[in-house]
Amino acid sequence: MKTGATDIFDRIKELVPVNRGFIDGFMGAVLGIPRVTIVYGAPGAGKTTNLVNMIRKREVPKPVLVLAFNNSTQHWFENKLGAEGCVSVRTIDSVAVSHVGFRNMLNADGDIERAIEALRRRVSSLFHIPYSNDPYKLEVGNELFGLFDYIANKTGRGGIDAVISVLSKTAPVYSAILDTYIKCLEGKLRLRNPKKGEVFDCKPRHDFTWARLKLLGSLLPNVKVGREDCGAPRTLIVDEFQDMSPLMLGILGKWLSNGDVEHFVVAGDFDQLIYRSLHHADLEVPRWLYQQARVRAGWRIVELSYSH
Repeated sequence: MKTGATDIFDRIKELVPVNRGFIDGFMGAVLGIPRVTIVYGAPGAGKTTNLVNMIRKREVPKPVLVLAFNNSTQHWFENKLGAEGCVSVRTIDSVAVSHVGFRNMLNADGDIERAIEALRRRVSSLFHIPYSNDPYKLEVGNELFGLFDYIANKTGRGGIDAVISVLSKTAPVYSAILDTYIKCLEGKLRLRNPKKGEVFDCKPRHDFTWARLKLLGSLLPNVKVGREDCGAPRTLIVDEFQDMSPLMLGILGKWLSNGDVEHFVVAGDFDQLIYRSLHHADLEVPRWLYQQARVRAGWRIVELSYSH
């Protein structure tokens, strides 16, 4: 469903350029990894099962960090791997939450996603802009924060500042909403409830997008299983690699550049994209990686075909 602001936001998404530093940094870092494996196949071909088998058969050195794309895939990996020692399954967002502090992602409700939605709705309401709780009924506020998430993942913090500058000239109320929201996240502002006159701190202090931005430049997290700290990962596995945003690639590039990873494994279908409209995932890097694997020593491609 479109709102009156859809065309404005769509034009801005196209105008703000992708951050080539994220992409070029990742490419440069991965070229320094001795072993790279690409598990390539269509949906249903068994890519994630292949990854589990690689770990179980000791085809990759431990400690192993697996980056699942979402929580459901993370749980699937964990169930299949069982009590496999020195293997940790995370998502980029779970690493980001740990980095900024779990308590900073919450409000009194105790649920991260609801806390983020509540803060976005509250900031929108201060400027009398509607924000819907229904994911199937988007309002202008939802689209505006969708723009915020998209630009941050496409080009980083500098892109958000550019968007605020553009909106200040064309749609000042939207610029003011984003500026207020960022000041909330940075702890530079307390909000006032105009009806009750209450002044309150902004909670949560981070959303997932902001936490990802904070993760840029951080070290690759150690593999921890229960109370055991297995140390820095020697193997990094990334599932659904084709859906990584430029910001995610920037994070991965920083992690790979520290020299600890010996084997980098990615899995995906490089002929499809699901998250381009949400955070500017693009096939340029997956296809480049595939071409590099065809010619570089120590790199290999595991190509799977669908079978019933």
